[in-house]
Amino acid sequence: MRRPLNVSYLPVYVSPLEWSIIITAAIGLAVYYAAARALRMVSGQNLTANQSWNPVRITAGPDNRGSLSTLQVFFFTVLVFVMLAFVLMRTGMLSDLSTTILELLGISGIGATAAKGADSSRSAIEPANQAWLQGKGWYDAPSARPAGQPTFYDLISSDGNFDVYRYQSFLFSAAVGGALFIGGISQLASFTVPQNILGILGLSQVVYIAGKLVSPNSAAQINAVITDLRNAEADFRHAALIYQPPAGAAPLTPPANLQDFVNRAGTAAYAVYIDKAKAAGALFTKATGLVVSRQKLEPSITV
Repeated sequence: MRRPLNVSYLPVYVSPLEWSIIITAAIGLAVYYAAARALRMVSGQNLTANQSWNPVRITAGPDNRGSLSTLQVFFFTVLVFVMLAFVLMRTGMLSDLSTTILELLGISGIGATAAKGADSSRSAIEPANQAWLQGKGWYDAPSARPAGQPTFYDLISSDGNFDVYRYQSFLFSAAVGGALFIGGISQLASFTVPQNILGILGLSQVVYIAGKLVSPNSAAQINAVITDLRNAEADFRHAALIYQPPAGAAPLTPPANLQDFVNRAGTAAYAVYIDKAKAAGALFTKATGLVVSRQKLEPSITV
């Protein structure tokens, strides 16, 4: 047996395992706390500690329902970051990421972005209706937001029904995340997922976004009802302002109060408006949780 001509070695310095785990756990908690703290600051709600640390609430969409795509982004981002932090604490070097991990982050990120765009296009109240509602004092928020609490069921349901595609995406995401965690830090640069499973995750995202685009939403209904109510209010005021007194009667002064408007426009026109206002108020309360008082249902008499 021949002896090697040259022998070389590369020393690798590692930190104690226990301290690496402790520091990494502290970093993970700090990252999660930052997300929970951000939720409490931007939501404007008095949330308990359990509520602000709830991942479903942290990743809830603008409709105040649990968002599966956003939760996937949050889950994979925190998981990969914590594992990278452990490698850094243990060896002092950053680990490379495999192409599969990048694809996982990309699929979930694209899905979350598309879902947010779909929600924005479907959940925003039209500017004219928004200004009218704010002028009436019905609400002062930038958009209608349901008062219900986001739950785990939101992740796997659609329009109140169990959604098998969301459930499929949730299960496969959990399986992939578990496989990545079990594989450990040694697989960050070589971790792979079968292309068929990646395809299933991608298809689930496509179906999820398509469902958001075609499903009905409260804001669209509110927009239609409020537009009709605004027209009814305009018709009521117009009927009062064009009223002409009988021949020989004294000239009319401008109507001074709501009762003058009702007397001139007629009780029928007023009743039509009030009926529509009550229906709109009930729908608005159901969608947003904000109660509209009887006084706020009255028509505005200023032109």
